[in-house]
Amino acid sequence: VDMGPELIMPPGDPKVSVVLKSQEASPSLMAFQNDNATSRGLRLIGPVCQITSSGDLSDLRFLLSFPVPLNVPTTAVFKWDEREQTWVPMDAEFDPKSDRLKTVIFISGPTSDLGRYALMEDGTPPIIRMIHPQEGGEVSKDNFLVTAEVVDEGSGVADVRVEVDGLTKPSKFDSKSGRLVYLPGDLKEGMHDILITARDRAGNMASLESSFFVGKFFGFAADPIVYPNPSSGDVFIRFTLTRSSDVTLRIYTPAGDLLYTDRISGVIEGRFRWNRRNQFGKEVTPGVYLFSIEAERGGKKLIRRGKIVLKDK
Repeated sequence: VDMGPELIMPPGDPKVSVVLKSQEASPSLMAFQNDNATSRGLRLIGPVCQITSSGDLSDLRFLLSFPVPLNVPTTAVFKWDEREQTWVPMDAEFDPKSDRLKTVIFISGPTSDLGRYALMEDGTPPIIRMIHPQEGGEVSKDNFLVTAEVVDEGSGVADVRVEVDGLTKPSKFDSKSGRLVYLPGDLKEGMHDILITARDRAGNMASLESSFFVGKFFGFAADPIVYPNPSSGDVFIRFTLTRSSDVTLRIYTPAGDLLYTDRISGVIEGRFRWNRRNQFGKEVTPGVYLFSIEAERGGKKLIRRGKIVLKDK
């Protein structure tokens, strides 16, 4: 039985051969690769493999799999980044039938060097840190967000889940910065319990419990964001509120004449898209335009205003 890495290639040019082998590298590179792994709490399992082809290949997608030792349950696949000189974790799926970790690799090319890959053990779970509010603190009107930092220097964060008062809640996680954001706009006034759970690509789990207070206030959680601005194409206007509301966008000429309206009902956050046309479908000329976003809830209205600059297409 072959217990090493396995490569599955799609049908291609029969004149171009692809080879999977142990990497050919200088002792200094291998030492550097090992140091990069151990400094992040990783351990190489078996040799680093290298994939090469006899000719340049482009837009290539192939499957690479590694056998997972029974006594090493927390493993992940990594690719060596030649430019950054670091191991980069890859998304992979464990196949219980074959006890293999499988990853799909895409090569844009053209190149004959299809990369260096390794299976590593990662026994360190992600780190979760509450940013705002701290334990028992209040989600204020000026910062109506619950934010946390979720990082994993080893195999990287695979997914994050947020539960509030025992119910799963939608959240936004930026894997590059590690910033997790939850908007508590659907919660009633009072104290609430939050549970943040994170899993890395090797399967290590971490969790953090905290609590926070939500007031009854209704307002914009942040100023509306217009992008791109200036714009030579469509314009997007994003908004975030502290409570579910009916939201209306109005766009005016500099003289105050109404050009365009749009409406979204019953939302906490959302996005308008303006295609540079008036209510009759006619495209407007480049220039400066004014907009207002009005949120209405229970008879109370809030308005934010701004400018949009349109350039020539």
